[in-house]
This record gives sequence, C-alpha cells and structure tokens, in this order.
Amino acid sequence: MTQFRETLRAAGVQEVDGAEEDWDFGVADELISTTVDCSDYAARQYAALEAHVSQGDGNFFTRLGVDLFSKLMSREMFVRAFDRTGAPTPEDDFFAGLRP
Repeated sequence: MTQFRETLRAAGVQEVDGAEEDWDFGVADELISTTVDCSDYAARQYAALEAHVSQGDGNFFTRLGVDLFSKLMSREMFVRAFDRTGAPTPEDDFFAGLRP
C-alpha cells in the first residue's frame, strides 16, 4: 500500500476519497506468497471497469486514466491460504507445484 500511495503522489494525486492518512487495510508483505504480472491485461481491466455502468464517472480508478491505472494494477498479489504442494514461495505462478 505504501508503494501504491507513493505512485499516486508522484502522479500528482494527493487525496483519495474516503481514505484516512493511515491506510489500515491489506496484508503484511511477508504474507504475500504469489505475485502475478498482469501488465499485459491492465488496459483491458481498465476498459472493463470503465464500461461497467455502475462504476461510472465517480469511480476513483477510472478517474486515474488508463496509463496510471495500468501502472498501479500491473501486478496482483495473493496469500496462499492452504498448500498441499510444498512449492516454495514467493511464486509468480498460480500453478507452481501442481505441474508434473
């Protein structure tokens, strides 16, 4: 979240509607087991969000524009909640440890 905020500030976005100074959400970095590169799909994600009627003009993310949105959303992080594979972390593949 720190990097997210720094990227917004560097782009001149100072205020996030409804966010307090101390963003108390997300998980600690050490709990993130998987990071997936989504950069090839970020513009498509933006277009889908923008096209969704209920998101409209008031959506924080659509107000950022496609370039900044793509920069912020180029990676998605996940926490491995349960594991039967024993595959090492961190990983960049949801199927790590499942392929023969």
